[in-house]
Amino acid sequence: MTNREFHDTILQGGSIRKKGAAMFLPGSRFVLLAATIAATPWAIPLAAQSSVERDVSYVTEGTEDQRLDLFLPEAAGFPTVIFLHGGSLRENGERRSSELYARVCEPFVGAGFGCANADYRLAPTHQWPAMPEDVAAAIKWVSDNIGSRGGDPERLFL
Repeated sequence: MTNREFHDTILQGGSIRKKGAAMFLPGSRFVLLAATIAATPWAIPLAAQSSVERDVSYVTEGTEDQRLDLFLPEAAGFPTVIFLHGGSLRENGERRSSELYARVCEPFVGAGFGCANADYRLAPTHQWPAMPEDVAAAIKWVSDNIGSRGGDPERLFL
């Protein structure tokens, strides 16, 4: 599947089932994208007209772990990918600033998508259910705030 076909399929609300890359959730406005898609080194560079907001707190008085980087294309009405790093929910793993994930949003922005790359609290410093609470807060923040930055809050991808 070419980058353009991927982009057009997502914009039309479709699903991509090739290699289990994504799954459409009926009745939901979210599409789950596997990290393998996000980490794929596509040939779409970060658009020169794009902007980046770094270290945005998605909760009031949050910790350093409760922040995201928001990448925005120039176009209006864009869909947005919310990227959350995987792992064991424990500290000392890969984070949004690590070499593995720092550039994960660039291909999406190059294809006209917004992208939020979020961190969340991890164990052992923080206990369950801090992790899913932070993920929910990050998704809510993006949903509530992407419209004021030109994005379409009805087209969010996770």
